[in-house]
Amino acid sequence: MASYPPAKTFVYKVDPSGHQIECDVHMPENITKPAPVIIWLHYSGMIAENRHVVGTSIIYSSTKRGYILVIPDYRLAPQAKIDEIYSDVEDCAKWVRTVLPKALGEGVVDTSRLVVGGGSCGGQLALTTGLYLNPPPVAVISLYALTDPTDADYNTPTKPNPPCARDTLISWAEVEPYMGPNAPMESHPENGCDLPKLILTKRALVYGYVLQEGIYLPTVYGEMSVEDIRAKWVIAPNITSRFPPTFVSHGGGDRYVPASQSEAVVQALQKAGVEHVWYHVPGYDHGFDVYDMHAGEEGALDKEFAAKLWPWLEKVVRGGEGGVGC
Repeated sequence: MASYPPAKTFVYKVDPSGHQIECDVHMPENITKPAPVIIWLHYSGMIAENRHVVGTSIIYSSTKRGYILVIPDYRLAPQAKIDEIYSDVEDCAKWVRTVLPKALGEGVVDTSRLVVGGGSCGGQLALTTGLYLNPPPVAVISLYALTDPTDADYNTPTKPNPPCARDTLISWAEVEPYMGPNAPMESHPENGCDLPKLILTKRALVYGYVLQEGIYLPTVYGEMSVEDIRAKWVIAPNITSRFPPTFVSHGGGDRYVPASQSEAVVQALQKAGVEHVWYHVPGYDHGFDVYDMHAGEEGALDKEFAAKLWPWLEKVVRGGEGGVGC
């Protein structure tokens, strides 16, 4: 497998309870002028997993092209609700713009060229920065994002049937350590989700449990009404002409989040006249960038994805001026 730069780990935030939230920073080699930054947000369902589930493909491909890649953890539901989760993303962006340049030294970080991307709920959070981050990112990358959490698929109990990725119902005893009254605030739990094999373990069981019980919205969004959630957190209806240029991709064989969730965003981008790319990947499942793509850009999907994303992003971010060191 092709190599990529090792990570430097930083604490980018300490929440009011004293909980430290970390990020990994991957640096391109031979930086000769300030480099743009990509913040990449891991998949989570807003509930589970950590920054180490991000695939090697994005690390290799971004640093190869001269981007600094920042992969943060963020607090997770149910201990944190959406306002707190999203605040971590904004605080990470603030940290990138104010603290990281001092940590890495003069002439390394181009704070004016920040891209935010991610997969699944990481993609949802990335899209949300397009709505609310000030100043906004210069581009957004969204892969297989859940863009409308009020969809009935996520709020209608699966019971008496078990949720996706289970043959039996999930008991309260299995999830109590992660969502019971004594469960701690968490931003870096053990990873417990094997997407291709439809296996949920550890904290990832909570995601299956809330779908089973039909309680996804209160688990992640708290006491907000459906109307209030739609007014602020559903992506497509809130997109205007001011939204940043956006790359949207979704697998046609996604068993966790249907491609219609991304298609709604694409339609809104088109209606608003926002520059965008829509890359539908027939046959591929949730997490294709993690499980089907790898460092080196050697596979057919790796090559096709790279051809779709990176020339477009270079044009948006650098305006054709060339990569780092050019």
